[in-house]
Amino acid sequence: MNLNNKILVIYGSPAESSFSSSLLDNHVNSLVNKEIPEIIHCNLSQYSISPCNGCGLCATSGKCVIKDDMQKFYPILEDCKNIFISSPIYFSSLPSHLKAFIDRTQPLFWKKIKKNPERSGIVFLTAGSFYPGIFSPSITILRHFFNTIGIRYDRENSELYFNTDTVPQKFGSIL
Repeated sequence: MNLNNKILVIYGSPAESSFSSSLLDNHVNSLVNKEIPEIIHCNLSQYSISPCNGCGLCATSGKCVIKDDMQKFYPILEDCKNIFISSPIYFSSLPSHLKAFIDRTQPLFWKKIKKNPERSGIVFLTAGSFYPGIFSPSITILRHFFNTIGIRYDRENSELYFNTDTVPQKFGSIL
């Protein structure tokens, strides 16, 4: 795998201007003066990505048979050095279009991409309320996603916020 310094920035909120998106924007803007050849911004709500249909053909062909906007992301997911994802939490999970994007990486699962310690994934999650374990299901999904594409989950640089419907508070212990 020829790693480059590309960063894929994925906005998971369906809302145009959301708190989770602003957290991600702040992080990306802090990198402006660093040597990064390319930052690829992807607002998932602007793409047409169908859910996985479970046909299983990717297990033998290594390719997804669904022809939609997801096709352009496979080479980027294999090639980028870092992935940053922002998302609100809906019913303890990720919005449907982000989940569909993740589910559609099944062809990459079958490629058995080895984890590369130089590649990392950072997440910015927001929840309107708080209860114990509110972030756990989403973090589990995202960690499996990162494992599938050979990326290390960087929990030290990830940020989780709760009570964003009232007074946002940063979660103290990152999962």
